[in-house]
Amino acid sequence: MSLLKVDTVQGRSGTDISVASGHTLEAPQDFDLWRYTSNVTSDQVFKTDWERPDGILDGKYIGSGMSVNSSTGYWTFPKTGLWQVTFYFNADVRSNSYAYLSIIVTNDNGSTEEDATQAYENERDNDGGRGLNGAMTCFLNITDTSNHKFKVASSNGWDSTNHIFGSSTKNLTYLICERKGVGQSG
Repeated sequence: MSLLKVDTVQGRSGTDISVASGHTLEAPQDFDLWRYTSNVTSDQVFKTDWERPDGILDGKYIGSGMSVNSSTGYWTFPKTGLWQVTFYFNADVRSNSYAYLSIIVTNDNGSTEEDATQAYENERDNDGGRGLNGAMTCFLNITDTSNHKFKVASSNGWDSTNHIFGSSTKNLTYLICERKGVGQSG
């Protein structure tokens, strides 16, 4: 692989860029961050209550941006490619429920689903409860933006005792979607 370093690119007439056959020219990567604004006190799909951070120094998304269907909780990718999806959470755990979170994927717009990754709460049984934070991540090869989607769900015992924190003023529970490059074949 060759490396080209350039200090200055001078203007030229026209708007076309030529790329040799068999090669691609990539635009800057896509990046999007959404936070969950409500506490999660039940087993559920995270459908509503998503927002982009809006603090004084919060950056904006790069690229076209992700979108979520508030009826199904499925996220739609703005373009094909290899995507890293990471979900971070903060929780209060007071009993041994073995509750967990999942990133659930589909390749046929929801007819078939499977867990891409899961994160379990640790066994922490005490009267005062303990704070817990965690993350789960997966790489998804998105070749069809109409059918390849994901959603986030909580399962197996999230309630008022074991709950996930949401916030509309800081990123306590949030999702980062980052396009890493072109999709993979095969």
